[in-house]
This record gives sequence, structure tokens and C-alpha cells, in this order.
Amino acid sequence: PHPASQQGILMGGRVGARAGAAHQGTIMAEIVNLRMARKARARAADKMQAAENRALHGQTKAERKATEADVTRITRTVEGAKRDRTED
Repeated sequence: PHPASQQGILMGGRVGARAGAAHQGTIMAEIVNLRMARKARARAADKMQAAENRALHGQTKAERKATEADVTRITRTVEGAKRDRTED
């Protein structure tokens, strides 16, 4: 056997093939840090859960406090404006 043909067998079956020639023109995959990808996926899931909870439960804490303050203020105003009903 000819040395070039043996080399070709080792390099992809083509006689005279260069190392890496079979990979020319192909797009390589993006290298991904699995830990970072896992954390990013967890953050996205947490965001989705938070959005669902906001839609389900409605108001933020600040909005609840503002509404409660308004109700208290209106109740106090109405109670202060009531007339005493005394039977004559």
C-alpha cells in the first residue's frame, strides 16, 4: 500500500486529505456554559411565575396601601358628615 493512501484512510478516507479539511465550510456550535444556561432558564421561569402571580393576585403592596388609605379617609369623612338622629 502506498503511504499517502494509508494517510488518506486515517483522514476521512480521501487520499491526500488535510487534517480538518472535512470541516471547512461548516458552522460550529456556540459554546454554552451550562451553569449559566441553567440559571438563565430558571430566571425566565421565575419571571413567568411572577407575571402569572401579578395577574392572579392583582395589586402591588403600594397599590393596596394607597387603596386602604383612600377607604379610611373616605370612611372618616362620611362618618364625620353624618347627622345625629335624635327622636324629639
